Amino acid sequence: MKELESLFEALYNRFILRDLFGKIVPGLILLVALYVALVRPDTSPAGVITLLTSLSVPMWIVLGSIGWITAFGVQWLGERIKILRYYGDWIPNDKSWYEKVVRFTQVASPAEKDLFERFVVIKETCGNTAMSLVLSALVLFIPWHNGDTIRLPVVILLGGVVLGFMHRKQVMRNTWWLESILEFRGTPDRGQPYQPPSNKTDKS
Repeated sequence: MKELESLFEALYNRFILRDLFGKIVPGLILLVALYVALVRPDTSPAGVITLLTSLSVPMWIVLGSIGWITAFGVQWLGERIKILRYYGDWIPNDKSWYEKVVRFTQVASPAEKDLFERFVVIKETCGNTAMSLVLSALVLFIPWHNGDTIRLPVVILLGGVVLGFMHRKQVMRNTWWLESILEFRGTPDRGQPYQPPSNKTDKS
């Protein structure tokens, strides 16, 4: 039973959260926008919803897989133009961040690691979705630049900007959390790692 619980927790924390919300959803958003702009420019927003609801489960699986791959391109672009970050500005480079993460995994408790992973999921979801929404808004301005339909790209763009700020805030929180645990608990060189409580009771 404990093995099944661990498997479910791993799938929930690592696959469903990070891959679904951090990769598949942002990728699908951009794919839909590209499809409307390049293939069906005459489609209205209501028509897009009708089209999506008519898709079969196998087609959603295929699109989800393509969306997952697409999100890596979105993430790469965000990193290249310095919109997406994964640690605080005061950390000099990726190697320094990875060293901190390695020390964190050595000394943090399971609960502290779970909260760290939650921060990672939130910042990746906000960052990739922000990039996807901004790109989608720019693409959708092509077919929806007249009349009332122009409002939707504007709303999508504003949503991307808001999520971009949220991404930066979560990056700071993620970094602060990691450094706080390292400072509080210490590293293998400067302090003692987390020790799980013993189940043994003293006998009198």
